[in-house]
Amino acid sequence: MSNVLFVLYHDFGANSAVHVHNFANQLADLGHSTAVAIPEDTDRGSSLGDQRYLIQQFDQVDGNWSRLFPDGR
Repeated sequence: MSNVLFVLYHDFGANSAVHVHNFANQLADLGHSTAVAIPEDTDRGSSLGDQRYLIQQFDQVDGNWSRLFPDGR
């Protein structure tokens, strides 16, 4: 399956976070590895429900994209 990275312009308090959350969960349910990158860790979206994807801050990724996905790609 594929690796899919969503990048939010803000934390999970942004309007588009609901859409990203649902798309990421749906893709994870289909067997894809999904991750969401956010600029700051002030709101991780726990109020949105079950998260079946990885969440990382931009500075945690720091160019090392291979750490986001189990297959290292």
